[in-house]
This record gives sequence, C-alpha cells and structure tokens, in this order.
Amino acid sequence: MVYTWRRKKHGGILKFKDDILGIQPLEGVRVTGGYSYYWREAHTNAEGKFSIPEKWSFNIDYEANFDAENFLLEDGHSDFGEDLEIEKNNMSGDWKETFTGYRAKWCIVWTAAYQYWYGNNFGLKRPRQNTATNWSLDIEVYYDEYKTDDYYAENNENTQGEHSFWLSAEDIGILAVGISPWVLYSTTIHEIAHSSHYWNMKTTNPLIPQSAEFGSLDSNYTDTYARGIENYFSNEKYKKRRRDYNFQYTGLVEDLMGTYEDSPCKQKDVYGFSITSIEAAFFQNKTFSGMKSYLKKNNPSGKDGVHYTSSALDKIFKCWGIK
Repeated sequence: MVYTWRRKKHGGILKFKDDILGIQPLEGVRVTGGYSYYWREAHTNAEGKFSIPEKWSFNIDYEANFDAENFLLEDGHSDFGEDLEIEKNNMSGDWKETFTGYRAKWCIVWTAAYQYWYGNNFGLKRPRQNTATNWSLDIEVYYDEYKTDDYYAENNENTQGEHSFWLSAEDIGILAVGISPWVLYSTTIHEIAHSSHYWNMKTTNPLIPQSAEFGSLDSNYTDTYARGIENYFSNEKYKKRRRDYNFQYTGLVEDLMGTYEDSPCKQKDVYGFSITSIEAAFFQNKTFSGMKSYLKKNNPSGKDGVHYTSSALDKIFKCWGIK
C-alpha cells in the first residue's frame, strides 16, 4: 500500500488576556514553525494572526519569540539571560492560544515596547535603533512573585522599573508582579522613554561619551519627561494616568498640555502644548530653564492651539520647584 501524505499550511492566532481591556491580539512576535533542523518563520499581524511559509506533511513545533530588530525581552530570572519564548510542540494543526498568567505579563510588556518602536507613538522620536555598534536593547522581565529578589539584586529598591546604562551597555528591568496591566504597560513606556531620551538628546560636548552627558542631567529633569510620556501613552490606551506627582516626578508635562484640572500647579492661561513640542524642548536642552526658553521661542502663544502668558508659564515651573 502506498501512503500519500497531504501537505498543508500551518498558522494560527495568538492573543493574551488583559484584565482591563479584555482579550487582546499579540502583535509583532516572531513565530517559528518546523522540526529538527528545518524551520520557517513569520510574525503576528495586528490581529495576532500568522502563517508559517510552505506546506508541511508532518506535525510541526511552534515557538513564539519575544524579539525584534531593536529590542528583545529577556527572562529576568535566568542566570544566562535567556530570551523569553513560548513553545507549542507536535501540532497537527494551527496554533490558536490566548496567554494568561505570567505569560500575559510578558505580552503586556511586549505590547508597550512594540508600540513605542514600531506602532503608533504619536509622532514622538523612536527609541534607539539597532546598528553594527549598537545592538538591540534588552528588556529584562521579572514575573515570578516568589523570586522578586532577582529584580532587586540588579535594580534599585522601591522601583517597579529601571533604565540602566554604562557607555554602550544599556538595559531595562521591569518587575511585573502585583500590579495592574495598565501600570505594567505605563512602567514599560516610562523606562523606554528614558532610553529614547538618552539616544535622542542633543549632545554638546564631543569630548565626552553621550552616556556621561545624559548622566549629568538632573534626575527630576529626566523623570519629569518620562512620567509625562508614560501618562500620555497610558491615557490613550487605558484612559488612566499616574498622578502621584512630586518634585522628582513633576506634573509639568500635563500642566503644559492643560490636561490635569486638579493639578496643584495648573495655570488656566497655559494649555495646548503638544506632546511632540514638549519632547523636542526636553531633547534639545539639559535644564528646565533652557527648556522653558525653548518652548517660548518655538511655540508662540496663539499658534497651533498653544496658549500661555510668559508669567503664567513661569509660575508653573516655579510651583514644581524648577526654574
């Protein structure tokens, strides 16, 4: 008897559970399909769908890889810096799955990063790009609630995320334990915003490394920027913002846009600055005073919806303890 094997296409759809938004598509992950030493790859689209190239006669193994050209997710609990991946083996048909639990946390971190690099980032600068001398950025995800010490061994206490850099070495740590999906999303955006600030800032001294110039910035300058960016993203996606502002993480960005009615430093005569014009002011300067002058020079009141008086703008900066 002669058996004829029917060759067929393989694919599927990958999603994850978000406790606030519900079931969400997992976009942009690299999915490999095959067996032994023979593999083909695809990427999930905006609906989470993928199709493995070629037709196959046998069962295949699948693997979802959380990596992209400019960034990748690493297992924070691994001693060897293993990349995050999910396997589904010996499948005769399509891979259709909705990830939950700690794997859903991976998906939320991935979704935030993928949006900032490749999706709708509202006209902001893209974060660092992969080049021959500048490899993709590692985002280390710590997701095991029983192993939080792994995070604190590498990152500062009392933090949920941290951006670290030293010369050309740079990474981000994310503690994905015990927080809401929107806070996990916004924390990821916050730390990537630091990286974007680092790589897109205007440098002024060719004799010192860029890391040294970025490291010389006041922490409330960089944290004010990153808090403003994370709030913009999270409000667009979840309709939520972090408003635990203080003199380290000031509410300056929202006050310039006029989006926080109950801000302790709000001035009714200041509103309408766009998120892109605010970003440009941060990136082109190194101090709040320089940033304020830049805003006044490049965003005249009465143009493009921007409204302010010079004295009212000064009051906002003074209220937040910045000049």
